Amino acid sequence: MRSSLLHFVPLSYHRQRQPMARFVCAARTPPPPSREMTTKHIAPANLRWLKTSEVCDLLGITEMTLAKWRARGCAPTYIRLPNGDLRYSQASLDDFIAVCRKRRAKNAR
Repeated sequence: MRSSLLHFVPLSYHRQRQPMARFVCAARTPPPPSREMTTKHIAPANLRWLKTSEVCDLLGITEMTLAKWRARGCAPTYIRLPNGDLRYSQASLDDFIAVCRKRRAKNAR
């Protein structure tokens, strides 16, 4: 049935269809950064990423409480890895603890 349809389509239509490779820009992409450059400029050696369980142990809370805090937007900042795991930076956790201490001192007055 398909071959019968091709007979009714004008020949000029078939000539207009060109392979896509002809229209794609052949610009070269830069090579990916080396491992040394990536670790040196993007992830400094002093930056430590903590797992959810480690953060919960440091804060003395359960993982469910941390999940609720994340849903409310009042948890320490985190990143989501491609496999779905969460990681918290040590610096953001220290900042979060400092803010919590200030709030606690303010409420104690």
